[in-house]
Amino acid sequence: MSKTCILCHIVFGTHKRKITVPTLSKPILYPYIAGIIKSKKCSLSAIGGMPDHIHLLIDLNPTVPLAELVRAVKQSSSGWMKEDRLSFPLFDGWGKGYFASSVSPSLEEVCKEYINSQELHHGGEGFVNELHYLIEKTGLQWYDEDWE
Repeated sequence: MSKTCILCHIVFGTHKRKITVPTLSKPILYPYIAGIIKSKKCSLSAIGGMPDHIHLLIDLNPTVPLAELVRAVKQSSSGWMKEDRLSFPLFDGWGKGYFASSVSPSLEEVCKEYINSQELHHGGEGFVNELHYLIEKTGLQWYDEDWE
């Protein structure tokens, strides 16, 4: 029997980083996204975010390409959110890109805490600054046009 632990920290923002995910709507959005992830045979360890972006910590099923999972989450949740104008009156879609990085199982709890404390973490720091930090921390190259 095969055993895998493929933890991925995924971050994506709203279209043009607009403030379109109301805090009061997170209790219905997060379970919806968890359902999409479960339908892809992956498991969600943590979910959190701010009105302009979302963080996920998932254990990726080895048969599911990461890009396919992110596409499914963004596409399905976007359609659902656009239909629910009462809960998401200003939402006009997710941005085109995403950030993803592998997470060591030994750092899973640290990553969960980081995701679960987004409101505290973002005291004065914006999404772009946070994303820039995460991208550089993983050794990737930052390009402004990736996040327009």
